[in-house]
Amino acid sequence: MKCERVISAVVCLAVVAGCTACTGPSKKDIQAIEDTIEEYGDALRDADAEALLETTNWDDDDKEYLEVESLLQFDTQGEYAVKYIEGVADTITIDYDSDDIEIKDGKATIKVTYEIIDWEEVLDIIFMNNGGQIKDAFEEVEDTVKIKGKITLVKDGKEWKITKVTGLDEVFAFIDLKEIQDPDIKPTEPLPTDVDVTPTPTSTPTPAPTAPAVSYADVIKAAIQVLYEDQELIEDVEYAFDMNSTNVYDLNQDGYPELLYLAADSYMDGEAFDADLYLWTYIPSAGKYMCVLMQRDIIYMAADGGSFIVFTTDKEIVITYSGGEESDYHTDTVVYGFDWNCIAHYRRDERLEYEPITQTYLYTYDYHEYDNETNVNDKEITENEYYSAVSGYINDAKYVVASNYTPQTNEIEYGLIAVPEFPMMYCYEAIEYLESSVEN
Repeated sequence: MKCERVISAVVCLAVVAGCTACTGPSKKDIQAIEDTIEEYGDALRDADAEALLETTNWDDDDKEYLEVESLLQFDTQGEYAVKYIEGVADTITIDYDSDDIEIKDGKATIKVTYEIIDWEEVLDIIFMNNGGQIKDAFEEVEDTVKIKGKITLVKDGKEWKITKVTGLDEVFAFIDLKEIQDPDIKPTEPLPTDVDVTPTPTSTPTPAPTAPAVSYADVIKAAIQVLYEDQELIEDVEYAFDMNSTNVYDLNQDGYPELLYLAADSYMDGEAFDADLYLWTYIPSAGKYMCVLMQRDIIYMAADGGSFIVFTTDKEIVITYSGGEESDYHTDTVVYGFDWNCIAHYRRDERLEYEPITQTYLYTYDYHEYDNETNVNDKEITENEYYSAVSGYINDAKYVVASNYTPQTNEIEYGLIAVPEFPMMYCYEAIEYLESSVEN
């Protein structure tokens, strides 16, 4: 709580002031840093990209700002969905201890914890109520989700400006939903053809919600609509990166195909600079396709450009992606069940370091396991533990459904070259494929 943070700051400063032999951050610096973080939190809650920019040392065309700005733009969402998204954003709080602020050479770092309403629970209530009033769903949910992050600031005159943040993409995971059907559509307005809008008589009790009856053709048409909505972003990736971008396959064997595609996230000089990976699935209880998985910046126009492989086992879908620079390279393997919840996340870090004694460059490796609930890299594991866990999924691999590279013999992912692959298509080919399946 803010009160606790202020008390911590006062105690910390009192100790520093009473120690004549030591130096530490000034009261003015601590206050300026807290003011910046408070303004940053206000901007997040208001989804105000311009206000957020004022708390940073970024220009409006810097990659860092463009990434954050993309999280705060909801213009492509339906009006009802925007109400839901803005409602979730308004619950964001930032907690930290003032005495944890580390200042050195004009640079400050502070570990923070973002807390946000359990938006998945809110979403469940909305769907169970077949829409209803957004505020009613928020009032029913008391649970929250905590996400760890870090804020780095630099001194700019008398002010402190944010220069780097981590964890924010996890905080804003709730924006992946494209649209929630507005239950308040009036009969005089154009109506979706696949939604039953017959009013329920007020004189009789409302029956328990049931999944809408839908034909396979209607499901396929809904899938086509998803691709149409993002087609421009998908084709921008195809042009900029010269690659196929889309796949259509029933990953969880429920009778309905999933959609897997890459869509542009930000641009530079008019071309896609990086791309996010999306996975959409048909949710019978909602009667529509929903985005259930998204991995940001899975490829990009910098350093090595990023590499990835997506494969399935009988029970899981696994996303393995790599990126970074030669001096700091990392590979993440994230495992999801077919309920689309994360069940495991591992990382290996590869660093190229100079050894002054031998005057040679050496590669060093670290291995980590993430906490599934917070998605925080909180446990270092041994090389054997890492290889045992990851190779287990690779040995069980059934199909490769997306990829932009071929693993080398020295990589644990090399075993995937023997797994059958469903090649990715261009977006227009995927649409034609789906349309033909309806016609046939």
